[in-house]
This record gives sequence, structure tokens and C-alpha cells, in this order.
Amino acid sequence: MTLLALQGGFADAPIASAHAFRAALTALSQPGQILSVTGAAPPAPVSVAAGVLLLTLVDGTTPVHLARGDFALHWQAHGLYYGVPLAELAPLHHGRSVVLNGSRGALAQGLAAYPDLIVLHITVPLPLLAQRLAARGRESLAEITDRLSRADTALPEGLRAVEIANDTSPEAGIARLSQALRG
Repeated sequence: MTLLALQGGFADAPIASAHAFRAALTALSQPGQILSVTGAAPPAPVSVAAGVLLLTLVDGTTPVHLARGDFALHWQAHGLYYGVPLAELAPLHHGRSVVLNGSRGALAQGLAAYPDLIVLHITVPLPLLAQRLAARGRESLAEITDRLSRADTALPEGLRAVEIANDTSPEAGIARLSQALRG
């Protein structure tokens, strides 16, 4: 794997990253919604939007935030830290739902902390996943093989999950996700 530098940053990191995170959640919960985000100068082929999300979710100060207990959930993958800030889950205390993109590796931690957790488990047949990953051209064959080996990891016992098949068009996948979010 080649390491590339992510440059740029936020003038006011806590506020700007919260706005970026909220924009990501809005985009996930409202398919078709287009939002602008700025603050990153990522290396090709990473888009500015992806760079902003990386700055928001995977920054060098994450260990400081972990030590202070700022994250409701956190995990490491691919040598990077990921986490969900406590503030992003504040709506739960007001009877509202929260949607986030996480990791199978953090599901047991999430279930322990949030017993009412419901996972939207998006699945795709392995041959189609392999084809899609290869078409993106972002990962080596070894990285694709490694990812495919983890794709069928079982969900933790007792976890409520809604299966969403992502095996046709993006439009069909978005429709299925939207339906699942509506309950």
C-alpha cells in the first residue's frame, strides 16, 4: 500500500468537522441531496469531499480525543483511527434516531453501549463485490482479496440487523436504503 499525504485542514476543526460530519449524515439519510464541503486538498484520486471526511473522521489528534473519552464508539482499521464523537449521538437522548457509517469491527462495542442498536447491513454477493472493487482501481489484488475475506464476517450475536441487498443498480440500492431508514 502506498501512503499519500492529505493536506489542508479546517480553520476551526471542531466546528468545521461537525458540519462535515452532519453533511455526510444528511447525504446518507436523504439520497439525492447534494451538499458542498471544503477544507481538504487530498492526493489524487481522492475527491475533496472524501478528503474532508478523512479530516473529519481520521485525524492525527484522534488518540487525544480517545484519551479524553470524546468518542462514543471507536476502532482502528488499516492503521487508522475511526470514531463517532459523543456529540453526534446527542439526539438519542431526545428520542431521535441517528444514522452513522461504522465498521463491523465496532459492532460488539456499539451493541454493548447502545442495546437498542439496529444495523443496516448492506450486503453484496462476493463475485459482484470483487468486480466492483477491481473496477474502482483503488486497491491492489492483494488488498481486494483481503477485503473479500472479511466480507462475510458474522454479525455479533443478539444484534438486530436489517439486511439491504446492494446487488443491482445504485438507484435500487438507494431505494432499499431509504425504505429501511423509513422503517
